[in-house]
Amino acid sequence: MARQRDFLDRRLDPRRLLYATSGGSSGQGIGMWRNKRLADIEKAFFAHEWGRFGFSFDKSRILRIGADARRLAPEPAVRVAGNRLMLSPYHVGPAHRAAILAALNRFRPDYVHAYPSSAAALAELLDSGDLEFRVRAVLLASEPVTPAQLAALRRLFDCPVSLNYGLSERTNLAFATCTGTESPAYRFQPLYGWSENRWDGTRAEIVGTSLWNDVMPLIRYRTGDYGVIDAGGHCAAIDGRAQEFLIDRAGNRIPGLSIVIDEATWDFVRLYQVRQRRPGEIVLAVVGRHGPLDAAQ
Repeated sequence: MARQRDFLDRRLDPRRLLYATSGGSSGQGIGMWRNKRLADIEKAFFAHEWGRFGFSFDKSRILRIGADARRLAPEPAVRVAGNRLMLSPYHVGPAHRAAILAALNRFRPDYVHAYPSSAAALAELLDSGDLEFRVRAVLLASEPVTPAQLAALRRLFDCPVSLNYGLSERTNLAFATCTGTESPAYRFQPLYGWSENRWDGTRAEIVGTSLWNDVMPLIRYRTGDYGVIDAGGHCAAIDGRAQEFLIDRAGNRIPGLSIVIDEATWDFVRLYQVRQRRPGEIVLAVVGRHGPLDAAQ
């Protein structure tokens, strides 16, 4: 989106808002503004859906594997933060297996909240008899999940797995619950946004209009993802999303979603892209916010 500022409510000062960019997994990412109210509304939808499993963001004992849990290579793989056991997605590998397993059995989480790729990596690292506790549900976010990953998660945790489809653009949100190894149908949340299809020949693109994003409202936003939505909001499968990884110099996979650029430090950058051709080495391609970058930048 070349002119995203035109979609911002003119009554609002962007300097007082949160700014984030979408990953662009189905195309080019865009920049989005939002405030705390919108973040709280978003969280309420997840709290309602995941509450069906007895989950509470504030009270449940949670294993969290995500960007907010990442650590530098020399640092420990796990740490406790309140009611959450934070496991760095960078560290889910054989070198840290013993420390991870000991921390899990000591903390005994009731829920796993993670990227699908990170949760599956943990499931592939451990054996079904390693855990000395039972998990009530695995709550996955931000990525698609493959049948092989679902099978690995079911083998290790033997509990329901919640999947969701959402976007940084905040136009669509859907959930699905898996109790076996087959990918279940999603159901779009009618109070979150208006979800519909735009047909391109035989392909049904998912299109969304947010019902509550008054900061940067998007109307009939084309997601670049595909799936037929029926009259009840159900969608058997969603295509267009892909899991992306970086490979470190030791050969470990790092989920692309855990790569976070400091937006405040990089405020002179409008778009960036991480490229990798060799393990342990990346190239950053950037587009300046106000034209070509100078030598200091």
